[in-house]
Amino acid sequence: MSSNTQKRFEMLEAFGQAFRELSTVTVFFHSVIAERLGLSLTDHKAFEIIARKGAVSAGELSELTGLTTGAVTGVIDRLERTGFVRREPDPGDRRRVIIRPHPDSESR
Repeated sequence: MSSNTQKRFEMLEAFGQAFRELSTVTVFFHSVIAERLGLSLTDHKAFEIIARKGAVSAGELSELTGLTTGAVTGVIDRLERTGFVRREPDPGDRRRVIIRPHPDSESR
């Protein structure tokens, strides 16, 4: 193996290791935030999506998170119970519900 190839391989290995370490620290960081808010990590990240988008349907949240619609219903129930989101009827489709961040949730 040439010297340049070896150096490139070593840099890529170091880069990969740094990203794995960053990923681990990031997961733990978000776990602590979720715990302090009284949420599970999944609920916290789902709320982050809702807050960022401003409003989503349960189906959209399912697509964005990769969770089943049944699991998303549980997430929304918990977020609503803890005051982070509210359900609103969709004015364009009475069968659909829109999930919005509760106005008071921004101060948390």
